Amino acid sequence: MRHPAGLVFLASLLGVLSCERAWDLANRDSLRRDLTALCAAHGVKVEPCGCHMVGQTRDGVCHVRLDMGQIEWLATRIGLVRVDTLPEGPRAELAARVAARCGGEGTRWTYAAFGRPASLRLPSGRAFEYLVVTVWAETGEACLSVGYAFG
Repeated sequence: MRHPAGLVFLASLLGVLSCERAWDLANRDSLRRDLTALCAAHGVKVEPCGCHMVGQTRDGVCHVRLDMGQIEWLATRIGLVRVDTLPEGPRAELAARVAARCGGEGTRWTYAAFGRPASLRLPSGRAFEYLVVTVWAETGEACLSVGYAFG
């Protein structure tokens, strides 16, 4: 029996979406716990108000509230740099692409740490490959974007 091309496409799309949804549901609580633990290890208490995995990747995003004092503290402790001070190149492009996942309107600052620094090692022994922090000046809302390291 032949199926119309549109029906086959729709079935394929639903299969992908359900896999992405399952991946998100299976991993977002761990993401929330890992980001909370990472910030706590560096002296900043956060309570994510929403976390999700990005597609079926090892990347995730959490939204939190941070004031500038907390941002500066994390920047010092983790080694975050302001993205607008980075030279053009792969790291600046990655930071811009990752920050775009956060959406949002208004003035924002973006900070990042790359290359799996020791400061991104989690208490569980795992680590993040990068951390990109996007902060909106008007609201104090922040978006923490990470990529879990392999191995």
